[in-house]
Amino acid sequence: MKNVGDLMQRLQKMMPAHIKPAFKTGEELLAWQKEQGAIRSAALERENRAMKMQRTFNRSGIRPLHQNCSFEKLSR
Repeated sequence: MKNVGDLMQRLQKMMPAHIKPAFKTGEELLAWQKEQGAIRSAALERENRAMKMQRTFNRSGIRPLHQNCSFEKLSR
């Protein structure tokens, strides 16, 4: 496939008549893929940050019981 437009035309020829595609053009498909890629990238970044914090806590010697403690309640 040279471009997405050809792909969409070929898919429309293969689809039964009663099925309507979610994307009418190749540009819509590419825009959706780009949007989904950004969403997944943000999710992976959050997961990576959480894993990095977890590894840091595990090496710090802070027990799991006290990992979520804060000093906000003590300062008045």
